[in-house]
Amino acid sequence: MNAQLTDSTPIGATAGANTQVQSVIAAVAGKCIRLTFLAIGYTGAAVAVPLQATVSDGSTTMYLPVGNLQAWLEACPIKFAVGAAVTITVPAGGAGAIGNIGGAYYVDGPN
Repeated sequence: MNAQLTDSTPIGATAGANTQVQSVIAAVAGKCIRLTFLAIGYTGAAVAVPLQATVSDGSTTMYLPVGNLQAWLEACPIKFAVGAAVTITVPAGGAGAIGNIGGAYYVDGPN
């Protein structure tokens, strides 16, 4: 494993059935957040319609399909704006569907 993955900080969140779930990575002044792993999906009841999760630093928003997505980003972490917090949101999935977020990140210089 490379040092970036070893030094990554884990994140995770879950909520009750049919409830939006969010995980917020706090901003660090003068630094960038780099996402090295992301897992989003639902447990429990099946989700009836395709839904989109968002990953945003306030100026850029990525839309991702929620379908038990797992993305290993160690080789090319997603870099967010300097000094910005990052919010990962999985929308409510319907009756009996429980949203889940897992991941890892590290904080790096602005370059």
